[in-house]
Amino acid sequence: FSEIYLYEINLSKLRITPPNGYNISKGFASYIMSRRFAEYALFDPRSLFNWLKYTLASEEFYWSTLQSYIQFYSDHGFIRDFTLSNTSLLRYSVWHRQQKCHGKIRHYLCVLGIRDLPNILKNRTEYLINKFMLKVDPIAYQCMEEWFDEKEKAKSNLNFDFYCNFIKARSKLANC
Repeated sequence: FSEIYLYEINLSKLRITPPNGYNISKGFASYIMSRRFAEYALFDPRSLFNWLKYTLASEEFYWSTLQSYIQFYSDHGFIRDFTLSNTSLLRYSVWHRQQKCHGKIRHYLCVLGIRDLPNILKNRTEYLINKFMLKVDPIAYQCMEEWFDEKEKAKSNLNFDFYCNFIKARSKLANC
């Protein structure tokens, strides 16, 4: 990730190294986590949090770094050398140059438009969709609201095997 490289350059000029031997990782700002991991992240010594306090998008570095640092906290069960991918259970995002964006690119991320909806509505398995903005495409935003309302009223047919297998590939604690 180029963002990590830029931070490494800026920090090396200041000769500031991450606390506790952390290797800085970058990822999403939103996560699905156990209560125990959330308590660890919020209430244990805050050295990493304070170290990242003045960086741009620090939440994208904080959670990923904590989850990848199994020497310090291993109860979440994540496998250190998992394969990097753009696949996520939590959030669907279209990054710049990843695939065609029919909306608008903002901060290297596609703000989805009406022509992006067919791809989103047919085979997505994520819990959240990122990103819609009323100012970019109000019709797409309204269509998604109506689609979610209809899905909420209908019975859902979730494929739990898909989610279980996804987690098993990334965690040693999955037992489904």
